[in-house]
Amino acid sequence: MNKSAREWAKCHIDDHHFKSDIYYARLENRLMNVLTDAKRRFTILANPAVRRGISFLCAAYLEDTVSGFGIFQTFRNIYESRNGSKWGEGNEDYLDDEVNLEDISFLISHSLYDTSASDEASAQIIAVSGILFPILTQAWESAPECSEMRAVISSLISGDRYDDAVSLMIWFFTRCYLTRVEDAERDLENSATEYSRETGLPYRQLLFTLKCNGASECLLSVMKLRPAEFLAALAATYGCERMQSHLESSVYIPTSVFEILEVSQGSIHARCIQTEEIAPGAEGVVFEISRDSFHLTRDVTPGMYFTGALMRYADCWNLNGMAIFNTENPLESR
Repeated sequence: MNKSAREWAKCHIDDHHFKSDIYYARLENRLMNVLTDAKRRFTILANPAVRRGISFLCAAYLEDTVSGFGIFQTFRNIYESRNGSKWGEGNEDYLDDEVNLEDISFLISHSLYDTSASDEASAQIIAVSGILFPILTQAWESAPECSEMRAVISSLISGDRYDDAVSLMIWFFTRCYLTRVEDAERDLENSATEYSRETGLPYRQLLFTLKCNGASECLLSVMKLRPAEFLAALAATYGCERMQSHLESSVYIPTSVFEILEVSQGSIHARCIQTEEIAPGAEGVVFEISRDSFHLTRDVTPGMYFTGALMRYADCWNLNGMAIFNTENPLESR
């Protein structure tokens, strides 16, 4: 099915249509036709959904590269911070602001998340990348910028509206091509509404947290990543030290095991007794967690245990999602 400019606009703010949409919609359709012609030679292209996915990923990647949205650049920042080396470092011809063969190969493999990483699949990914690379390189030379979108982010940052800027960039990730949260966006909004009604916490802050976690969880297929690192990478993309400082207040403790030490009317004090390697220093720390963020249907008492994740916002630790409670230490029953 060909994608129209109207459908392409759904990847933008409030489904807003930009003049450049028709170019990228047509490019996606062209890529789809090329992949369809090649499906008999490459088994990785047998599924029409895979072909559609690759076509969209590559067309969106080109729009991001030309317009400077910073989506793939944020991925590069994350990769460098996690691995100590730059993405594409082994290729002296690699350019951040142009189309690169390594990027296309990554996007193709990213669309094949259900395919085992066999030697045959890897060889086909390289071959298909070689087919798409000259098409995207040629398209890069004439592709129009979506300057209106970039201007929105720049105006928010220059006006010190960091929460709005980061929320918008997270929104880009949830609606664009490096993550797959867009399918769950309505569920995220419903969850934020429900949590806000049950806990009294601000809806906007809850939605911000849920989207941040959702976007970073989708990047876990590429590398281990905490939401705080995801936010920091967004700030690094735009070279904004003040926004980086602002984001340091967002701290995330991934799913861990806690022992409840004290329960009061407003909070629960719990000691972290086991967490993942990506949260060093958390074990042994006692956290004061807002009781309002627990969706309690039963009484909890000191000496009980729970498993869950924490997010600090509004200068307070909150349970991020739901908790599983145990009367005995779940680690000792293994």
